[in-house]
Order: sequence, then C-alpha cells, then structure tokens
Amino acid sequence: MPWFNQRLEPQLSPCLNGKPCMRLKPKQLRNGLLLLLTTALLASCGVPTLHRFEALQTLEKEGRHGRVHFWGEDGAPHGIPVVMPKEAPVIISDFHSGLGARSGTRSQRHQGMDIYAKTGTPILAAADGTVLEAVVEKCWGPTILIDHRKDDSGNRLLALYGHLGRMLVDSGNPVQRGQQIAVMGPPLPKCGAGMEHLHFQLNRRARGPNKGNYWGWGFFVQDGKNSLNPHRFWANGPGRVTCFRKGEVYPQGTLTYPVRCLPLAESQLQASLTAE
Repeated sequence: MPWFNQRLEPQLSPCLNGKPCMRLKPKQLRNGLLLLLTTALLASCGVPTLHRFEALQTLEKEGRHGRVHFWGEDGAPHGIPVVMPKEAPVIISDFHSGLGARSGTRSQRHQGMDIYAKTGTPILAAADGTVLEAVVEKCWGPTILIDHRKDDSGNRLLALYGHLGRMLVDSGNPVQRGQQIAVMGPPLPKCGAGMEHLHFQLNRRARGPNKGNYWGWGFFVQDGKNSLNPHRFWANGPGRVTCFRKGEVYPQGTLTYPVRCLPLAESQLQASLTAE
C-alpha cells in the first residue's frame, strides 16, 4: 500500500510513569511526517493537495494500466473507440477531453493526451525523427519537440512531450522509435496540474525561434488550437494503442506509445492483483 494511503495505527508502549500509552511506530511516524511535509510543500505551490491525493487513490483502486480514465464520464470526447493494452500506463485525460488530470472541468478542450506513470518512468520517442527543441518552458516545465517527419499520409508530424522530468536529448539530436528521451515527473504545480504525467500532443507547424509572449504549447507550435488526435496514428491502427516492443517492426508514419509499457509478464501480475 502506498505511503499516502496508509492509516497511522497506534501501538501501546510504556510511558515514563510505567502506564501504557499510545505511540506511533517509527515507520508510521516517518510516513505521517512525510505526508504533512508534502502537503505543506504542495500547498505552498498552490496545488489543491486533497484533489491530488484523491486522484492518486482512485488510480490505485481502478488501476494504473490498460484503460482511459473517466472515459464514460467524458462522453467519448473524440469519437475514436480506444483499445488499450493491459500493460499500457493509463491515459488520465484524453484528446479533446473536458476533464483534467484530477477530473476537474477544463475551460477548453484538451489538445493532447495526458498519460500517468510514476516519477522516473522512461519517456520514449513515438517514432523516428529529429529533436527541434529540448527546453524548460516557464509553465510547462521541461518539454521536448520532435519532428517525426511525415505521417502515413505524407504530411509533416510534430510531437510535443511536455511536463517531463530529466531530459536526455538536445536540440538537433536524431532519435529512433522507442529510444528513451526523458523520464517522467516530478509533479508540476501550475501547468502540470500537480500530478506527474506526460502531455503528448501532435501538430504540423513549429513556432520556430520567434517566441514572442507565447507560453505552453504556443511557445512551440503555431497550430495548437488545431492539434491532431494521437489515436489516429497508432501502429496497430486507429484507436489501437501500440506499446513499443524492441525487435518489432512498425509501419513508417505511425506511432507507438510514448511512455514505457510494462513487460508482458509484469502486466499479467498487475492484472491479477487488481482483480483481487
């Protein structure tokens, strides 16, 4: 059980007067202090901590893999039925979703998809390409823009990988499909909704060096209000989320999942634990 969901169970031990009194076990005391410190830190950053912990507890209960979070409540926002492999990390806010990472209502339709995984999870290039930018944007945090050349229709395809942890590539670097380009998280208090996740977004037109006062996706692309649905481009077909597997051959112009999926054996174990 994760530390943020543990109860602080007291134990009886002798007090100075020899009578039994309530004490917390050292590990529980440490976890309790960690929770208090984390709550204070997030509160100081303006993050609604209660909603963050509720969202994490819901993910623990409903599963971190193999599904799109709140799909039913969201009313199928983009019209492409989605088939998620059981080993794929959960999509917590889908393309054109009206719900955010913590299930709050968005003011505008989502122009990408948010994928949740633990801090440190590898972020992978969704196809071959060239890194156009790898910078820390003032609101989005560490973000990578990759030119994935052309989609299966011959049109230019750019991908934004936003709200990252440590970036492992630089501008100008070539990348191959499945190559690790960054790691997930930690949570960003502002544009990252206070929960670690990858914002994955597809576009056609890069902003270039003249940034002006643009921020967020506008810092990187010109057509952010007309972003493309990632579910159109999966290697296994529209709506069929495709985990990258080393040694597999994928069609040119298609995409594989930009977050590392569980190994197949581990995903079967996770499924059995969830069922229990």
